[in-house]
Amino acid sequence: MMLAVDIGNTNTTIGLWNEDVLSHECRIVTHRTTTSDELGLRLLQWCTHIGVDVARIRRIVISSVVPPVDAQWAQMAETYVQCTPLFVNAAVAQRAGLAMLYAYPQEIGADRLVNAIAAMEQYGTPLIVVDFGTATTFCYVDASGAYVGGVIAPGVATSSEALVARAAKLSRIELTTPKHVIGATTIEAMQSGVLYGVAGQVDGIVRRIQAQCGCGAAVVATGGWAKCIAALTETSMLVDPQLTLRGLAVVARRVQEEV
Repeated sequence: MMLAVDIGNTNTTIGLWNEDVLSHECRIVTHRTTTSDELGLRLLQWCTHIGVDVARIRRIVISSVVPPVDAQWAQMAETYVQCTPLFVNAAVAQRAGLAMLYAYPQEIGADRLVNAIAAMEQYGTPLIVVDFGTATTFCYVDASGAYVGGVIAPGVATSSEALVARAAKLSRIELTTPKHVIGATTIEAMQSGVLYGVAGQVDGIVRRIQAQCGCGAAVVATGGWAKCIAALTETSMLVDPQLTLRGLAVVARRVQEEV
């Protein structure tokens, strides 16, 4: 078995792969002050809950955009699973077959790299991957399979929190899709502004990327807000909630085959 871990700024998603099957998945809050023992105990509790012996985990592959917790995850893996985890970075992604046209590959978030690798294997090229997380990121992979670059914008919840923080008369709201674009209440107006605003942003950025690249690249969406925003866009998107976890599995397999 292999444990795939995607450490994001807000949440950490964990997937357990049994051969080529994602058998279990869970999401926990990312805490920058967590200890390796806390992570280990949570892993043991989860494995007990799903009926899996932690000793069956032979490999751990991690994509992280939160460097302060990397050492704790590495120590947890060594102590509780007795294995050295594979942390994905640009060099590992290149070993896994992702060509680079990006000026500074080392600056690309590991989640964006594994998303691109998984999307290429599943959907072909050229393509645009949109990941709706703390940030909304757009990654363009050209027809040759090279990572060209992309766009980083504030995420759905991030935009809502910034609006509330800077506007004295606005309060936190539940982000659910309003029935109409024109809000009849302040809450509906805020919901509409945030959600339809992000949807319009996606349409505009995708259209500009396709125009710049001169192709009708397929668009793959992932992340916590993917399904919600995909229902509001004019852009046709393939929604794939497990894209990042599958990308981690693909990277682990290709790097292992390379050895």
